[in-house]
Amino acid sequence: MFCFSFSLPDCEDCKSFFMEECEVHGPPLFIPDIPAPLGTSDRARLTLPSGLEIRTSSIPEAGLGVFNQGNTVPAGAHYGPYEGELTDKDQAMESGYSWMIYKSRHWDDYIDAGRDTHSNWMRYVNCARREEEQNLVSFQYRGGILYRCCKPIAVGEELLVWYGEEYARDLGIVFDYLWDKKSSAKDVNTESSQVQIFSCSGCPFSFTSQIFLHKHIKRCHHDEYVRLLRSGEIRSDNLMSSSSSQHHGNTSSSSNPAPIRKPRETDKPRPHRCSQCGKSFNRGGSLRTHQLTHTGEKPFHCSQCGKCFTTGSHLRTHQLTHTGEKPFHCSQCGKSFNRGGSLRTHQLTHTGEKPFHCSQCGKSFNRGGSLRTHQLTHTGEKPFHCSQCGKSFNRGGSLRTHQLTHTGEKPFHCSQCGKSFTAGGNLRTHQLTHTGEKPFHCSQCGKSFTAGGSLRTHQLIHTGEKPFHCSQCGKCFTTGGHLRRHQLTHTGEKPFHCSQCGKSFTAGGNLRQHQLTHTGEKPFHCSQCGKSFTAGGSLRQHQLTHTGEKPFHCSQCGKSFTQSGHLKRHQCCKKSKEVEL
Repeated sequence: MFCFSFSLPDCEDCKSFFMEECEVHGPPLFIPDIPAPLGTSDRARLTLPSGLEIRTSSIPEAGLGVFNQGNTVPAGAHYGPYEGELTDKDQAMESGYSWMIYKSRHWDDYIDAGRDTHSNWMRYVNCARREEEQNLVSFQYRGGILYRCCKPIAVGEELLVWYGEEYARDLGIVFDYLWDKKSSAKDVNTESSQVQIFSCSGCPFSFTSQIFLHKHIKRCHHDEYVRLLRSGEIRSDNLMSSSSSQHHGNTSSSSNPAPIRKPRETDKPRPHRCSQCGKSFNRGGSLRTHQLTHTGEKPFHCSQCGKCFTTGSHLRTHQLTHTGEKPFHCSQCGKSFNRGGSLRTHQLTHTGEKPFHCSQCGKSFNRGGSLRTHQLTHTGEKPFHCSQCGKSFNRGGSLRTHQLTHTGEKPFHCSQCGKSFTAGGNLRTHQLTHTGEKPFHCSQCGKSFTAGGSLRTHQLIHTGEKPFHCSQCGKCFTTGGHLRRHQLTHTGEKPFHCSQCGKSFTAGGNLRQHQLTHTGEKPFHCSQCGKSFTAGGSLRQHQLTHTGEKPFHCSQCGKSFTQSGHLKRHQCCKKSKEVEL
Protein backbone atom coordinates (compact mmCIF):
# COMPACT_ATOMS: atom_id res chain seq x y z
CA MET A 1 0.00 0.00 0.00
CA PHE A 2 1.16 3.56 -0.67
CA CYS A 3 1.74 5.89 2.25
CA PHE A 4 0.37 9.41 1.87
CA SER A 5 -0.09 10.26 5.56
CA PHE A 6 2.54 13.00 5.39
CA SER A 7 0.98 14.83 2.46
CA LEU A 8 -2.72 15.40 3.07
CA PRO A 9 -4.26 18.72 1.98
CA ASP A 10 -5.10 21.22 4.69
CA CYS A 11 -7.77 23.89 4.90
CA GLU A 12 -6.48 27.45 4.44
CA ASP A 13 -9.21 28.79 6.78
CA CYS A 14 -8.80 26.57 9.85
CA LYS A 15 -5.49 24.80 9.01
CA SER A 16 -7.02 21.34 9.70
CA PHE A 17 -6.15 18.29 7.60
CA PHE A 18 -8.89 16.60 5.55
CA MET A 19 -9.28 13.69 3.13
CA GLU A 20 -12.25 14.65 0.88
CA GLU A 21 -13.33 18.00 2.37
CA CYS A 22 -12.96 20.15 5.49
CA GLU A 23 -15.76 19.39 7.97
CA VAL A 24 -16.18 23.12 8.67
CA HIS A 25 -15.42 24.88 5.36
CA GLY A 26 -16.38 22.23 2.81
CA PRO A 27 -14.48 20.86 -0.21
CA PRO A 28 -11.39 22.61 -1.63
CA LEU A 29 -11.50 24.58 -4.88
CA PHE A 30 -9.80 22.75 -7.76
CA ILE A 31 -9.00 24.77 -10.88
CA PRO A 32 -8.90 22.30 -13.80
CA ASP A 33 -6.54 22.26 -16.77
CA ILE A 34 -7.84 22.84 -20.29
CA PRO A 35 -7.90 19.33 -21.88
CA ALA A 36 -5.33 18.74 -24.64
CA PRO A 37 -4.33 15.47 -26.37
CA LEU A 38 -1.08 13.90 -25.19
CA GLY A 39 1.70 14.32 -27.74
CA THR A 40 0.27 17.53 -29.22
CA SER A 41 2.84 20.16 -30.13
CA ASP A 42 3.22 22.70 -27.28
CA ARG A 43 0.65 20.76 -25.22
CA ALA A 44 1.89 22.28 -21.94
CA ARG A 45 0.73 25.77 -23.01
CA LEU A 46 -2.59 24.44 -24.31
CA THR A 47 -3.49 23.04 -20.86
CA LEU A 48 -3.21 26.49 -19.19
CA PRO A 49 -6.37 27.16 -17.10
CA SER A 50 -8.52 30.16 -17.94
CA GLY A 51 -7.19 33.38 -16.42
CA LEU A 52 -3.52 32.37 -16.45
CA GLU A 53 -0.85 33.50 -18.92
CA ILE A 54 2.67 32.32 -19.77
CA ARG A 55 5.25 35.05 -20.39
CA THR A 56 8.75 36.10 -19.35
CA SER A 57 9.25 35.56 -15.62
CA SER A 58 9.75 38.46 -13.21
CA ILE A 59 12.73 36.51 -11.84
CA PRO A 60 15.87 37.47 -13.79
CA GLU A 61 17.28 34.68 -15.99
CA ALA A 62 14.41 32.32 -15.04
CA GLY A 63 12.96 32.19 -18.57
CA LEU A 64 9.19 31.82 -18.81
CA GLY A 65 6.76 32.04 -15.90
CA VAL A 66 3.01 31.83 -15.20
CA PHE A 67 0.99 34.94 -14.33
CA ASN A 68 -2.57 35.55 -13.15
CA GLN A 69 -4.42 37.73 -15.69
CA GLY A 70 -7.97 36.92 -14.55
CA ASN A 71 -9.74 37.36 -11.22
CA THR A 72 -7.87 37.12 -7.92
CA VAL A 73 -7.12 33.47 -7.16
CA PRO A 74 -8.30 32.77 -3.58
CA ALA A 75 -6.17 31.13 -0.90
CA GLY A 76 -6.93 27.41 -0.74
CA ALA A 77 -7.39 26.99 -4.51
CA HIS A 78 -5.67 23.89 -5.91
CA TYR A 79 -3.96 23.31 -9.25
CA GLY A 80 -2.85 20.00 -10.66
CA PRO A 81 -1.83 17.29 -10.71
CA TYR A 82 1.59 18.08 -12.20
CA GLU A 83 1.77 16.13 -15.48
CA GLY A 84 4.78 14.53 -17.12
CA GLU A 85 6.32 11.19 -17.98
CA LEU A 86 7.25 8.57 -15.42
CA THR A 87 11.01 8.12 -15.54
CA ASP A 88 13.85 6.57 -13.58
CA LYS A 89 16.01 8.32 -10.97
CA ASP A 90 19.02 8.92 -13.22
CA GLN A 91 16.96 10.62 -15.94
CA ALA A 92 15.00 12.63 -13.37
CA MET A 93 18.22 14.00 -11.90
CA GLU A 94 19.28 15.27 -15.32
CA SER A 95 16.08 17.30 -15.72
CA GLY A 96 15.07 20.60 -14.16
CA TYR A 97 11.39 19.64 -14.49
CA SER A 98 11.21 16.55 -12.25
CA TRP A 99 9.26 15.87 -9.09
CA MET A 100 9.70 12.90 -6.80
CA ILE A 101 6.66 10.87 -5.67
CA TYR A 102 7.07 8.98 -2.40
CA LYS A 103 5.57 5.47 -2.32
CA SER A 104 7.28 3.78 0.63
CA ARG A 105 10.57 3.81 2.50
CA HIS A 106 12.26 1.89 -0.31
CA TRP A 107 10.17 2.92 -3.29
CA ASP A 108 9.89 6.27 -5.09
CA ASP A 109 8.61 7.30 -8.50
CA TYR A 110 9.81 10.21 -10.63
CA ILE A 111 7.71 12.34 -12.96
CA ASP A 112 9.49 14.49 -15.54
CA ALA A 113 7.85 17.34 -17.48
CA GLY A 114 10.87 17.89 -19.72
CA ARG A 115 8.86 17.38 -22.93
CA ASP A 116 6.17 20.03 -23.44
CA THR A 117 4.24 17.55 -25.60
CA HIS A 118 3.76 15.21 -22.62
CA SER A 119 3.33 17.65 -19.71
CA ASN A 120 1.07 20.47 -18.55
CA TRP A 121 1.45 24.19 -17.81
CA MET A 122 2.75 23.59 -14.27
CA ARG A 123 6.23 22.97 -15.73
CA TYR A 124 6.48 26.76 -16.26
CA VAL A 125 5.84 27.72 -12.61
CA ASN A 126 9.08 29.03 -11.08
CA CYS A 127 10.45 28.63 -7.55
CA ALA A 128 9.91 31.43 -5.03
CA ARG A 129 13.12 33.11 -3.87
CA ARG A 130 11.79 34.54 -0.59
CA GLU A 131 8.96 33.80 1.81
CA GLU A 132 7.02 36.95 0.93
CA GLU A 133 7.24 36.03 -2.77
CA GLN A 134 5.74 32.55 -2.43
CA ASN A 135 2.03 32.07 -3.16
CA LEU A 136 1.90 28.32 -3.95
CA VAL A 137 2.81 25.26 -1.88
CA SER A 138 3.59 21.95 -3.61
CA PHE A 139 2.51 18.76 -1.88
CA GLN A 140 1.82 15.15 -2.70
CA TYR A 141 -1.73 13.80 -2.67
CA ARG A 142 -3.04 10.47 -3.99
CA GLY A 143 0.06 9.70 -6.00
CA GLY A 144 0.37 13.12 -7.66
CA ILE A 145 1.88 16.57 -7.08
CA LEU A 146 -0.59 19.43 -6.46
CA TYR A 147 -0.01 23.17 -6.02
CA ARG A 148 -2.14 24.92 -3.36
CA CYS A 149 -2.52 28.71 -3.08
CA CYS A 150 -1.24 29.72 0.37
CA LYS A 151 -2.35 33.34 -0.10
CA PRO A 152 -4.51 35.19 -2.65
CA ILE A 153 -2.86 35.77 -6.04
CA ALA A 154 -3.78 39.18 -7.38
CA VAL A 155 -4.11 40.14 -11.06
CA GLY A 156 -0.67 40.59 -12.62
CA GLU A 157 1.16 38.48 -9.98
CA GLU A 158 3.41 35.60 -10.98
CA LEU A 159 2.68 32.15 -9.56
CA LEU A 160 5.70 31.08 -7.48
CA VAL A 161 6.01 27.79 -5.60
CA TRP A 162 7.95 26.28 -2.72
CA TYR A 163 7.64 22.73 -1.45
CA GLY A 164 5.69 21.76 1.67
CA GLU A 165 7.90 20.46 4.48
CA GLU A 166 5.70 17.40 5.06
CA TYR A 167 6.17 16.43 1.41
CA ALA A 168 9.97 16.78 1.38
CA ARG A 169 10.58 15.32 4.83
CA ASP A 170 10.85 11.66 3.78
CA LEU A 171 12.45 12.11 0.36
CA GLY A 172 16.11 12.55 1.28
CA ILE A 173 19.08 13.51 -0.85
CA VAL A 174 17.55 12.71 -4.25
CA PHE A 175 14.80 15.26 -3.67
CA ASP A 176 17.39 17.77 -2.45
CA TYR A 177 19.24 17.39 -5.74
CA LEU A 178 16.05 17.70 -7.82
CA TRP A 179 15.03 20.88 -5.98
CA ASP A 180 18.49 22.41 -6.44
CA LYS A 181 18.15 21.64 -10.12
CA LYS A 182 14.84 23.55 -10.22
CA SER A 183 16.04 26.59 -8.30
CA SER A 184 19.60 26.88 -9.65
CA ALA A 185 20.76 29.57 -12.07
CA LYS A 186 20.43 28.02 -15.52
CA ASP A 187 22.69 28.98 -18.42
CA VAL A 188 23.67 32.31 -16.88
CA ASN A 189 26.83 33.98 -18.20
CA THR A 190 28.15 35.54 -15.00
CA GLU A 191 30.52 37.83 -16.91
CA SER A 192 27.86 39.51 -19.08
CA SER A 193 24.80 39.17 -16.82
CA GLN A 194 23.76 41.99 -14.50
CA VAL A 195 22.05 39.44 -12.24
CA GLN A 196 23.81 38.64 -8.98
CA ILE A 197 24.69 34.95 -8.80
CA PHE A 198 25.23 33.13 -5.49
CA SER A 199 27.58 30.17 -5.98
CA CYS A 200 28.04 27.25 -3.60
CA SER A 201 31.68 26.77 -2.58
CA GLY A 202 31.12 23.06 -1.99
CA CYS A 203 29.63 22.01 -5.36
CA PRO A 204 28.96 23.37 -8.87
CA PHE A 205 25.44 24.68 -8.10
CA SER A 206 24.74 28.43 -8.39
CA PHE A 207 21.57 30.29 -7.45
CA THR A 208 19.87 33.58 -8.32
CA SER A 209 18.83 34.07 -4.69
CA GLN A 210 20.84 33.96 -1.48
CA ILE A 211 17.95 32.21 0.30
CA PHE A 212 18.17 29.40 -2.29
CA LEU A 213 21.89 29.08 -1.63
CA HIS A 214 21.48 29.02 2.15
CA LYS A 215 18.73 26.40 2.03
CA HIS A 216 20.84 24.32 -0.35
CA ILE A 217 23.79 24.47 2.09
CA LYS A 218 21.49 23.46 4.95
CA ARG A 219 20.26 20.39 3.07
CA CYS A 220 23.44 19.27 1.32
CA HIS A 221 26.51 20.57 3.20
CA HIS A 222 25.92 20.07 6.88
CA ASP A 223 29.40 21.01 8.15
CA GLU A 224 29.46 24.24 6.12
CA TYR A 225 25.95 25.06 7.35
CA VAL A 226 27.05 24.67 11.00
CA ARG A 227 30.09 26.89 10.34
CA LEU A 228 27.97 29.64 8.76
CA LEU A 229 25.49 29.47 11.63
CA ARG A 230 28.26 29.93 14.19
CA SER A 231 29.77 32.83 12.26
CA GLY A 232 26.38 34.51 11.96
CA GLU A 233 26.42 34.50 8.14
CA ILE A 234 23.22 32.41 8.16
CA ARG A 235 20.35 33.00 10.59
CA SER A 236 18.46 29.77 11.28
CA ASP A 237 15.22 31.57 12.20
CA ASN A 238 14.96 33.03 8.68
CA LEU A 239 15.25 29.60 7.08
CA MET A 240 12.92 27.87 9.53
CA SER A 241 10.17 30.47 9.47
CA SER A 242 10.01 30.17 5.71
CA SER A 243 9.64 26.41 5.79
CA SER A 244 7.03 26.62 8.51
CA SER A 245 4.82 29.02 6.64
CA GLN A 246 4.92 26.88 3.53
CA HIS A 247 3.05 24.19 5.34
CA HIS A 248 0.64 26.32 7.30
CA GLY A 249 -0.02 28.92 4.63
CA ASN A 250 0.73 31.75 7.07
CA THR A 251 2.72 34.54 5.45
CA SER A 252 1.93 37.28 7.94
CA SER A 253 4.59 36.27 10.42
CA SER A 254 8.18 35.21 10.04
CA SER A 255 8.65 34.11 13.63
CA ASN A 256 6.82 30.80 13.58
CA PRO A 257 9.16 28.00 14.69
CA ALA A 258 9.94 25.16 12.34
CA PRO A 259 7.92 21.95 12.83
CA ILE A 260 9.53 19.66 15.41
CA ARG A 261 10.41 16.26 13.99
CA LYS A 262 12.67 13.34 14.72
CA PRO A 263 16.16 13.38 13.23
CA ARG A 264 16.43 11.42 9.99
CA GLU A 265 19.28 9.78 8.15
CA THR A 266 19.67 12.64 5.68
CA ASP A 267 20.18 15.17 8.52
CA LYS A 268 23.56 13.57 9.29
CA PRO A 269 26.73 15.08 7.84
CA ARG A 270 27.43 13.92 4.28
CA PRO A 271 31.19 14.36 3.92
CA HIS A 272 31.63 12.36 0.70
CA ARG A 273 30.96 14.64 -2.27
CA CYS A 274 30.93 13.82 -5.98
CA SER A 275 33.33 16.16 -7.79
CA GLN A 276 31.31 15.89 -11.03
CA CYS A 277 27.76 16.75 -9.96
CA GLY A 278 28.19 17.92 -6.35
CA LYS A 279 25.93 15.25 -4.85
CA SER A 280 26.92 14.34 -1.26
CA PHE A 281 26.81 11.02 0.59
CA ASN A 282 27.30 9.96 4.18
CA ARG A 283 29.28 6.85 3.15
CA GLY A 284 32.26 6.48 0.85
CA GLY A 285 30.80 3.29 -0.62
CA SER A 286 27.64 5.12 -1.69
CA LEU A 287 29.77 7.78 -3.39
CA ARG A 288 31.85 5.17 -5.25
CA THR A 289 28.69 3.42 -6.47
CA HIS A 290 27.22 6.78 -7.57
CA GLN A 291 30.37 7.69 -9.52
CA LEU A 292 29.87 4.63 -11.73
CA THR A 293 26.84 6.43 -13.23
CA HIS A 294 29.29 9.03 -14.59
CA THR A 295 31.90 6.56 -15.90
CA GLY A 296 29.43 3.97 -17.23
CA GLU A 297 31.50 1.25 -15.57
CA LYS A 298 29.74 -1.97 -14.50
CA PRO A 299 32.24 -3.95 -12.41
CA PHE A 300 29.98 -6.77 -11.21
CA HIS A 301 29.86 -9.62 -13.77
CA CYS A 302 27.60 -12.68 -13.83
CA SER A 303 29.80 -15.77 -14.16
CA GLN A 304 27.00 -17.68 -15.90
CA CYS A 305 25.92 -15.33 -18.69
CA GLY A 306 28.45 -12.48 -18.56
CA LYS A 307 25.90 -9.72 -17.96
CA CYS A 308 27.32 -6.72 -16.04
CA PHE A 309 25.94 -4.51 -13.24
CA THR A 310 26.95 -1.38 -11.32
CA THR A 311 26.13 -2.81 -7.88
CA GLY A 312 26.53 -6.15 -6.19
CA SER A 313 22.89 -6.15 -5.12
CA HIS A 314 21.74 -5.86 -8.75
CA LEU A 315 24.01 -8.77 -9.64
CA ARG A 316 22.64 -10.88 -6.78
CA THR A 317 19.07 -10.16 -7.88
CA HIS A 318 19.99 -11.14 -11.46
CA GLN A 319 21.62 -14.40 -10.33
CA LEU A 320 18.29 -15.54 -8.92
CA THR A 321 17.10 -15.89 -12.53
CA HIS A 322 19.74 -18.63 -12.96
CA THR A 323 19.09 -20.45 -9.66
CA GLY A 324 15.30 -20.12 -9.89
CA GLU A 325 15.20 -18.87 -6.29
CA LYS A 326 12.33 -16.51 -5.44
CA PRO A 327 12.81 -15.19 -1.90
CA PHE A 328 9.97 -12.63 -1.88
CA HIS A 329 6.65 -14.29 -0.97
CA CYS A 330 3.14 -12.88 -1.10
CA SER A 331 1.46 -13.40 2.29
CA GLN A 332 -1.98 -13.53 0.66
CA CYS A 333 -1.60 -16.12 -2.09
CA GLY A 334 1.88 -17.55 -1.51
CA LYS A 335 3.20 -16.59 -4.96
CA SER A 336 6.95 -15.93 -4.98
CA PHE A 337 9.17 -13.42 -6.80
CA ASN A 338 12.89 -12.81 -7.25
CA ARG A 339 12.56 -9.04 -6.69
CA GLY A 340 10.87 -6.99 -4.00
CA GLY A 341 9.56 -4.56 -6.62
CA SER A 342 7.82 -7.41 -8.46
CA LEU A 343 6.19 -8.49 -5.20
CA ARG A 344 4.93 -4.95 -4.51
CA THR A 345 3.47 -4.72 -8.02
CA HIS A 346 1.84 -8.14 -7.59
CA GLN A 347 0.25 -7.14 -4.27
CA LEU A 348 -1.72 -4.47 -6.11
CA THR A 349 -3.67 -7.30 -7.78
CA HIS A 350 -5.05 -8.19 -4.34
CA THR A 351 -5.93 -4.64 -3.35
CA GLY A 352 -7.26 -3.79 -6.80
CA GLU A 353 -5.32 -0.55 -6.67
CA LYS A 354 -4.15 0.90 -9.98
CA PRO A 355 -2.22 4.05 -9.06
CA PHE A 356 -0.97 4.95 -12.55
CA HIS A 357 -3.60 6.93 -14.49
CA CYS A 358 -3.63 7.98 -18.14
CA SER A 359 -4.39 11.71 -18.30
CA GLN A 360 -6.00 11.35 -21.74
CA CYS A 361 -8.49 8.50 -21.36
CA GLY A 362 -8.49 7.87 -17.60
CA LYS A 363 -7.46 4.23 -17.92
CA SER A 364 -5.54 2.99 -14.87
CA PHE A 365 -2.63 0.58 -14.46
CA ASN A 366 -0.82 -1.10 -11.57
CA ARG A 367 2.61 -0.47 -13.10
CA GLY A 368 4.27 2.67 -14.41
CA GLY A 369 5.75 0.71 -17.31
CA SER A 370 2.30 -0.42 -18.42
CA LEU A 371 1.10 3.20 -18.34
CA ARG A 372 4.07 4.39 -20.43
CA THR A 373 3.42 1.63 -23.00
CA HIS A 374 -0.29 2.50 -23.08
CA GLN A 375 0.42 6.20 -23.64
CA LEU A 376 2.17 5.29 -26.89
CA THR A 377 -1.24 4.21 -28.26
CA HIS A 378 -2.32 7.87 -28.02
CA THR A 379 0.80 9.31 -29.64
CA GLY A 380 1.28 6.51 -32.20
CA GLU A 381 4.95 6.50 -31.25
CA LYS A 382 6.93 3.27 -31.75
CA PRO A 383 10.33 3.97 -30.19
CA PHE A 384 11.80 0.45 -30.45
CA HIS A 385 13.37 -0.13 -33.88
CA CYS A 386 14.79 -3.34 -35.36
CA SER A 387 18.31 -2.63 -36.62
CA GLN A 388 18.03 -5.40 -39.23
CA CYS A 389 14.78 -4.63 -41.03
CA GLY A 390 13.74 -1.25 -39.60
CA LYS A 391 10.38 -2.43 -38.27
CA SER A 392 9.21 -0.47 -35.20
CA PHE A 393 7.38 -1.47 -32.02
CA ASN A 394 5.84 0.30 -29.02
CA ARG A 395 7.26 -2.21 -26.55
CA GLY A 396 10.79 -3.47 -26.01
CA GLY A 397 9.45 -6.99 -25.41
CA SER A 398 7.77 -7.01 -28.81
CA LEU A 399 11.03 -5.94 -30.44
CA ARG A 400 13.00 -8.68 -28.68
CA THR A 401 10.46 -11.29 -29.77
CA HIS A 402 10.59 -9.96 -33.34
CA GLN A 403 14.39 -10.10 -33.44
CA LEU A 404 14.21 -13.86 -32.87
CA THR A 405 12.69 -14.15 -36.35
CA HIS A 406 16.05 -12.94 -37.71
CA THR A 407 18.21 -15.23 -35.56
CA GLY A 408 15.89 -18.24 -35.78
CA GLU A 409 16.23 -18.69 -32.01
CA LYS A 410 13.28 -20.21 -30.13
CA PRO A 411 14.17 -20.05 -26.43
CA PHE A 412 10.87 -21.30 -24.97
CA HIS A 413 10.73 -25.12 -24.94
CA CYS A 414 7.81 -27.41 -24.16
CA SER A 415 8.92 -29.95 -21.53
CA GLN A 416 6.39 -32.52 -22.79
CA CYS A 417 7.06 -32.67 -26.54
CA GLY A 418 10.19 -30.54 -26.97
CA LYS A 419 8.57 -28.10 -29.38
CA SER A 420 10.12 -24.60 -29.24
CA PHE A 421 8.66 -21.08 -29.51
CA THR A 422 9.89 -17.50 -29.83
CA ALA A 423 7.49 -16.16 -27.16
CA GLY A 424 6.48 -17.39 -23.71
CA GLY A 425 2.82 -16.68 -24.51
CA ASN A 426 2.94 -18.99 -27.51
CA LEU A 427 4.45 -21.72 -25.32
CA ARG A 428 1.70 -21.34 -22.71
CA THR A 429 -0.98 -21.55 -25.43
CA HIS A 430 0.71 -24.65 -26.88
CA GLN A 431 0.84 -26.38 -23.48
CA LEU A 432 -2.96 -26.26 -23.36
CA THR A 433 -2.97 -28.76 -26.26
CA HIS A 434 -1.41 -31.27 -23.84
CA THR A 435 -3.79 -30.60 -20.96
CA GLY A 436 -6.85 -30.26 -23.20
CA GLU A 437 -7.79 -27.06 -21.40
CA LYS A 438 -9.68 -24.43 -23.41
CA PRO A 439 -10.20 -21.44 -21.11
CA PHE A 440 -11.71 -19.03 -23.67
CA HIS A 441 -15.46 -19.62 -24.15
CA CYS A 442 -17.84 -18.15 -26.72
CA SER A 443 -20.87 -16.67 -24.92
CA GLN A 444 -23.08 -17.24 -27.98
CA CYS A 445 -22.52 -20.89 -28.85
CA GLY A 446 -20.40 -22.19 -25.94
CA LYS A 447 -17.48 -23.27 -28.12
CA SER A 448 -14.12 -23.11 -26.32
CA PHE A 449 -10.61 -22.17 -27.45
CA THR A 450 -7.05 -22.36 -26.14
CA ALA A 451 -6.23 -18.74 -27.14
CA GLY A 452 -8.06 -15.44 -26.80
CA GLY A 453 -7.18 -14.54 -30.38
CA SER A 454 -8.85 -17.72 -31.64
CA LEU A 455 -11.99 -16.82 -29.70
CA ARG A 456 -12.09 -13.31 -31.17
CA THR A 457 -11.65 -14.73 -34.68
CA HIS A 458 -14.43 -17.27 -34.05
CA GLN A 459 -16.84 -14.56 -32.82
CA LEU A 460 -16.64 -12.95 -36.26
CA ILE A 461 -18.61 -15.98 -37.51
CA HIS A 462 -21.57 -14.84 -35.39
CA THR A 463 -21.33 -11.19 -36.44
CA GLY A 464 -20.56 -12.01 -40.09
CA GLU A 465 -17.78 -9.42 -39.98
CA LYS A 466 -14.78 -9.91 -42.28
CA PRO A 467 -12.50 -6.93 -41.57
CA PHE A 468 -9.55 -7.93 -43.77
CA HIS A 469 -10.03 -6.93 -47.44
CA CYS A 470 -7.99 -7.89 -50.49
CA SER A 471 -7.10 -4.71 -52.40
CA GLN A 472 -6.87 -6.65 -55.69
CA CYS A 473 -10.14 -8.57 -55.86
CA GLY A 474 -12.12 -7.22 -52.91
CA LYS A 475 -12.53 -10.62 -51.23
CA CYS A 476 -12.88 -10.38 -47.44
CA PHE A 477 -11.49 -12.53 -44.62
CA THR A 478 -11.91 -12.89 -40.87
CA THR A 479 -8.16 -12.99 -40.13
CA GLY A 480 -5.08 -11.22 -41.42
CA GLY A 481 -3.36 -14.58 -41.87
CA HIS A 482 -6.07 -15.78 -44.22
CA LEU A 483 -5.81 -12.54 -46.22
CA ARG A 484 -2.02 -12.84 -46.56
CA ARG A 485 -2.37 -16.45 -47.69
CA HIS A 486 -5.04 -15.45 -50.22
CA GLN A 487 -2.85 -12.66 -51.63
CA LEU A 488 -0.29 -15.30 -52.62
CA THR A 489 -2.85 -16.58 -55.15
CA HIS A 490 -2.48 -13.26 -56.96
CA THR A 491 1.32 -13.23 -56.90
CA GLY A 492 1.72 -16.98 -57.42
CA GLU A 493 4.32 -16.96 -54.67
CA LYS A 494 4.85 -20.11 -52.60
CA PRO A 495 7.40 -19.07 -49.96
CA PHE A 496 7.43 -22.28 -47.90
CA HIS A 497 9.78 -24.89 -49.44
CA CYS A 498 10.30 -28.50 -48.45
CA SER A 499 14.03 -29.11 -47.96
CA GLN A 500 13.66 -32.79 -48.88
CA CYS A 501 11.76 -32.75 -52.17
CA GLY A 502 11.67 -29.04 -53.07
CA LYS A 503 7.88 -28.83 -53.20
CA SER A 504 6.54 -25.36 -52.34
CA PHE A 505 3.46 -24.17 -50.43
CA THR A 506 1.63 -20.93 -49.76
CA ALA A 507 1.22 -21.62 -46.01
CA GLY A 508 3.62 -22.82 -43.34
CA GLY A 509 0.96 -25.19 -41.96
CA ASN A 510 0.66 -26.91 -45.33
CA LEU A 511 4.45 -27.35 -45.46
CA ARG A 512 4.55 -28.86 -41.97
CA GLN A 513 1.74 -31.25 -42.85
CA HIS A 514 3.52 -32.24 -46.08
CA GLN A 515 6.80 -32.91 -44.23
CA LEU A 516 5.02 -35.62 -42.23
CA THR A 517 4.74 -37.64 -45.48
CA HIS A 518 8.57 -37.85 -45.46
CA THR A 519 8.89 -38.81 -41.80
CA GLY A 520 5.81 -41.03 -41.70
CA GLU A 521 4.87 -39.36 -38.42
CA LYS A 522 1.19 -39.17 -37.49
CA PRO A 523 1.03 -37.00 -34.37
CA PHE A 524 -2.76 -36.70 -34.08
CA HIS A 525 -4.24 -39.70 -32.25
CA CYS A 526 -7.88 -40.66 -31.74
CA SER A 527 -8.48 -41.23 -28.01
CA GLN A 528 -11.30 -43.70 -28.76
CA CYS A 529 -9.80 -46.13 -31.26
CA GLY A 530 -6.12 -45.15 -31.33
CA LYS A 531 -6.05 -44.41 -35.06
CA SER A 532 -3.45 -41.77 -36.03
CA PHE A 533 -3.44 -38.95 -38.59
CA THR A 534 -0.97 -36.48 -40.07
CA ALA A 535 -3.37 -33.51 -39.76
CA GLY A 536 -5.59 -32.24 -36.97
CA GLY A 537 -8.41 -31.67 -39.46
CA SER A 538 -8.30 -35.32 -40.49
CA LEU A 539 -8.52 -36.37 -36.84
CA ARG A 540 -11.53 -34.12 -36.20
CA GLN A 541 -13.24 -35.48 -39.30
CA HIS A 542 -12.55 -39.05 -38.17
CA GLN A 543 -13.95 -38.39 -34.68
CA LEU A 544 -17.33 -37.65 -36.26
CA THR A 545 -17.57 -41.35 -37.13
CA HIS A 546 -17.61 -42.07 -33.39
CA THR A 547 -20.10 -39.38 -32.43
CA GLY A 548 -22.33 -39.83 -35.49
CA GLU A 549 -22.43 -36.07 -35.91
CA LYS A 550 -23.01 -34.71 -39.42
CA PRO A 551 -22.43 -30.96 -39.24
CA PHE A 552 -22.77 -30.14 -42.96
CA HIS A 553 -26.43 -29.74 -44.04
CA CYS A 554 -27.99 -29.36 -47.50
CA SER A 555 -30.18 -26.26 -47.58
CA GLN A 556 -32.37 -27.84 -50.32
CA CYS A 557 -33.34 -31.22 -48.86
CA GLY A 558 -31.93 -31.13 -45.32
CA LYS A 559 -29.58 -34.11 -45.82
CA SER A 560 -26.46 -34.03 -43.59
CA PHE A 561 -22.84 -35.05 -44.18
CA THR A 562 -19.70 -35.55 -42.09
CA GLN A 563 -17.48 -33.72 -44.60
CA SER A 564 -17.89 -30.44 -46.47
CA GLY A 565 -16.58 -32.16 -49.63
CA HIS A 566 -19.41 -34.67 -49.51
CA LEU A 567 -21.91 -31.83 -49.24
CA LYS A 568 -20.41 -30.11 -52.30
CA ARG A 569 -20.74 -33.35 -54.33
CA HIS A 570 -24.35 -33.78 -53.21
CA GLN A 571 -26.77 -33.82 -56.20
CA CYS A 572 -29.26 -31.28 -54.76
CA CYS A 573 -26.55 -28.66 -54.61
CA LYS A 574 -25.51 -29.45 -58.21
CA LYS A 575 -29.11 -29.20 -59.46
CA SER A 576 -29.67 -25.88 -57.69
CA LYS A 577 -26.55 -24.49 -59.35
CA GLU A 578 -27.77 -25.70 -62.78
CA VAL A 579 -31.13 -23.95 -62.19
CA GLU A 580 -29.32 -20.71 -61.30
CA LEU A 581 -27.31 -20.92 -64.53
